[in-house]
Amino acid sequence: MKNLITNSKRNLIVVIASFLLMFYQGLRADQPVLIISPPSLPVNPQETVTFLGSSIPATGVTYKWTIISGDLPLDESTLLSSDTSANLIIRANVLVPGNTYGFRLTGYDVHPDSGYAEVMIPVYTKPTGGNFSISPDSGITQLTTFTLSANNWTDNGGNLPLTYTYSYRNVNEDEIILAENSMNDSLMTTLPGGTPPEYEVRVCVKITNSAGIYTMDSAEVVVLAPGFQLSATNLTYGNVLLNAEKQKNVTVTNTGTTTLNIISVNVSS
Repeated sequence: MKNLITNSKRNLIVVIASFLLMFYQGLRADQPVLIISPPSLPVNPQETVTFLGSSIPATGVTYKWTIISGDLPLDESTLLSSDTSANLIIRANVLVPGNTYGFRLTGYDVHPDSGYAEVMIPVYTKPTGGNFSISPDSGITQLTTFTLSANNWTDNGGNLPLTYTYSYRNVNEDEIILAENSMNDSLMTTLPGGTPPEYEVRVCVKITNSAGIYTMDSAEVVVLAPGFQLSATNLTYGNVLLNAEKQKNVTVTNTGTTTLNIISVNVSS
């Protein structure tokens, strides 16, 4: 990549990747000139963002980064570097998608005199505006077909198309993929049984735009095992589910064994 450099009255203008950076010089010829090399623009807010700073002369200069546009404290909560180092490294998931931030790098020499450089950084947008639902809201593992629906998602920055990755969390909270990078905003699938006592399964969807920026959403669904059983000692208030809701009064048909097989459940008002 070639840089275009011009010099007029000690003001230095550098064009990097079609992005204009202004570098200001003081009155004395030996005052430092500051240079910022930004990352590819727009930046991905879900990754670390690094600015490479330097000066002419390259030695005997101390640095200070400041924010000139946007709301971002430059401290250990947002940075992987110091605000007094030549390079600035911003943590992942700190910059707000769709925002633009302005940064200034000031350099001081031993006199002390200073020069500075400024850069404006646009941030990619992410998918927004949608919702995620599961129908029906309860069922039997490997028997009930559930429909997972990721409705009305879009990207205001125009980074289309969107893709969808569907998954669920097992008892160890591991992510189990059901469908990856699908172009469809819905998926029909069976699900494994949930974990007692609620028997809920957490199902997730990852919506990703064409720039690789994503949004996560999730929903819970009750999934029972075939021939789901409750012992007589557990047949108390709140321990029986019907349509994913705990029931206060139920009628149970018993097979005559020591374990109750629930054949029918009648709700009492």
